[in-house]
Amino acid sequence: MKLSHLYRHSLEQAREQGVPDSAVKLLLAETLKLGNAELDTLPDKEIGADQQELWLQRLHRLLQGEPAQYIAQQAWFWGYALKVQPGVLIPRPETEGLVELMLPHLQPGIKVLDCCTGSGAIAIALSKLKPDIRVFATDISAPAINLAIHNASLHGADIKFYQCDLFPIAEHSFDIIVSNPPYISEAEYRNLDGVVRDYEPSEALLSGKDGLHHITRILQEAPLYLKDGGLLFLEHGATQREAILKLADSTHWKLDYAGDDLAGFARYLIFSHHK
Repeated sequence: MKLSHLYRHSLEQAREQGVPDSAVKLLLAETLKLGNAELDTLPDKEIGADQQELWLQRLHRLLQGEPAQYIAQQAWFWGYALKVQPGVLIPRPETEGLVELMLPHLQPGIKVLDCCTGSGAIAIALSKLKPDIRVFATDISAPAINLAIHNASLHGADIKFYQCDLFPIAEHSFDIIVSNPPYISEAEYRNLDGVVRDYEPSEALLSGKDGLHHITRILQEAPLYLKDGGLLFLEHGATQREAILKLADSTHWKLDYAGDDLAGFARYLIFSHHK
């Protein structure tokens, strides 16, 4: 079977089930060990019987609603291929914007903490992009920490990991703390797309009734772990900015930046804190 026929037929099936084209493209390219662009530039490539069988098995799972990244056991973040698995949140493209905001602040020798690291995406990107900084990362989930350690090893990223609840007892005096914490409210969680709600870990998404439990704790506790004048970079939900700014003001943070993601949603905040 030619690639063009397989690809076209798969897209037709996926569209009938409401599965986005991007999910088919990601999974088919990974299954056939091709680049995404090659799906369009190699239409006459013959696909062998073994690859067809593997693809049909994976396509069935995709049409049932399973995330493409879990099926492929791979997600991309800042150009780095990361292993992903059920029980650990899939890295999102919008979180790359948080890394981009950090880059001008990453001076040689500084100490950076990534809270709620998940698969290790932020920490690994920072360590690879700026190998002259010291990177630490935490997560309360043992499967997440184990996966992050594996991903860091894959990319030769020098990161110290701790399994703990937000902040490591053994480390203090960070120049920067960054976090993409759980920030989904109970109401939002009930209305999430099934591909997220039914497959990704609720503990990596839910944050109390209003979605602000983790962010509130970070704002309250981070000053104990930051140097004087240190920076806090946060990703947050699109409707939460006003509430977060009120919380930050009550805990004596100074707002340095508020920004939107590429889709135009409120997403990023940078704060500084002086003792």
